[in-house]
Amino acid sequence: MKNNIFYPVLLLTFLSCTKDQGVPGPAGLQGPAGATGKGSATDTASIFGKLDLVDEFSVFQNDGSHVVITLSSGSQQQTQTTDATGHYIFPGITTGTYDLSFAKPGYGTMKIFGLSHFGGGTLGTQAGYVLLEQIPVKTAPDTFILVSNSPTTAGFDLRLDTSSLTYQQFSENMIVFISKNKTVGPTDYMTTMANQFIIANPDGIGGYTINFNKSNVPTPTTPVTPGDTLYAVAYTYNPWVHDRNNPQSNGFGGYGSSSYYIDPATGKYVYPNLSKPSNIVKFVY
Repeated sequence: MKNNIFYPVLLLTFLSCTKDQGVPGPAGLQGPAGATGKGSATDTASIFGKLDLVDEFSVFQNDGSHVVITLSSGSQQQTQTTDATGHYIFPGITTGTYDLSFAKPGYGTMKIFGLSHFGGGTLGTQAGYVLLEQIPVKTAPDTFILVSNSPTTAGFDLRLDTSSLTYQQFSENMIVFISKNKTVGPTDYMTTMANQFIIANPDGIGGYTINFNKSNVPTPTTPVTPGDTLYAVAYTYNPWVHDRNNPQSNGFGGYGSSSYYIDPATGKYVYPNLSKPSNIVKFVY
């Protein structure tokens, strides 16, 4: 008798606890967008890269942080800052062509032009490796003089700032610009002399000589004839740097276009970490 009473009560309790499923209502309003993520190399909308810092004595620095990278395309512009390892990333970048500049106080500003980025690719876009170099002060030119001049060659002597008495500048980390104009310099030159200096007095205070072959001057756009006056000015810079793992050694390595770029407006090379200029030297072709 007890069983006959229990089951109907249980069934009644179950039926009273169930509800019919109604038709779903309309979706609510969409909430605000979340914060932009940091992105990664596998994020197809990211532009990322790596740089290193080098001091004026051509030595790699362990801390690559606080370099400001500006990414621009037309009127659009945004910035990021490197971490201690020199890495940076721009997340959420749409398809387009971009320019980048790399700046830190006391260092030359490097640039990359025309980086193509496709937001729908399989990976993010990696920008070229950059070497950001400190502007030389203790190794800057002190005096620059003409020591000989013949119909075929001109000889120069360059001495550096004597504030550094213990460091000998690598002979290929100097450059001379030559022009027909008194405004000779990085933006006004017809030819350059680099990688040609000979250490004359390896005493840590300068003493570098170079012989310039005059046949290197004439070009179709800048004809020069015997008797013309030419102007020369010297700088130091750091396209060659010490071995990263053994900075005290005499070994140097060149990093090419990682430390300079071509200005698309002029077609000329730009060397961002040039020192202050030497005095200008006048000589006859």
